[in-house]
Amino acid sequence: PPLRDWKLYGGITSSQVDYRDRTLSSEKENGQFNSLVFSIGYGKAVRTLGGYDSGAGGLGRIFGMGMAGLEESLKPLPKIETSWGVLLTIERGDELLGSDRNFTKATAQLKHNTVFRNRGHLEAALNGAVGSDLPESRRFATNRLNGLKGVYAREYRGESLAVATAEYSYPLFQNRVGGLIGKGFMDLALCRQDQKEWGRQGVGLEVSYRFWRFPLPLGLGITYSFDDRNWQYSAAMGGVF
Repeated sequence: PPLRDWKLYGGITSSQVDYRDRTLSSEKENGQFNSLVFSIGYGKAVRTLGGYDSGAGGLGRIFGMGMAGLEESLKPLPKIETSWGVLLTIERGDELLGSDRNFTKATAQLKHNTVFRNRGHLEAALNGAVGSDLPESRRFATNRLNGLKGVYAREYRGESLAVATAEYSYPLFQNRVGGLIGKGFMDLALCRQDQKEWGRQGVGLEVSYRFWRFPLPLGLGITYSFDDRNWQYSAAMGGVF
């Protein structure tokens, strides 16, 4: 019980980068980049729309398990729920792991969640990242992988990154089969490399449909970039199997 809200993770990553057209890269960008990853996080589990689950839980629902509480999960909540979470991650690439380069990456995230009685969900997050001797392919980018909510036509990459995001999601329609969920979001990011800085600002909307039994979300999105002054349209289908 003392570790109920703690999450620990450890792993090994392996990445092989090879530009076939050498005129597009330098020799130091090519090679084998292996690393050890360790992260520690704290935060209570966030209530999801319709009790949507993933991983082993999502797989169980395909076979009819874990559906008993579905009716309750679709009803209004008795009160507003709030939670905080923090996540720290360290990644170290080393020649001892067969990596062609030694490099270090560190990231931190602070997240706040509020779930309203109508099942609307407000999420605000701050992300920070810093690295040392990073190969081009392992630098931090202004994209979803590093915390941004939108999809942008152009990414900035660097050895340090700061991101602030806010997102509100609302169940437009829900029944025992699935739910239609609408989202609005805002992104602010600052990327730095070799004394140069780039800023990213954007807003957007998303609409997605999720089947409760089959973890197969279908979504459409639109993002407007204030720095590039353009619109980016996106469509996605995802699954957890």
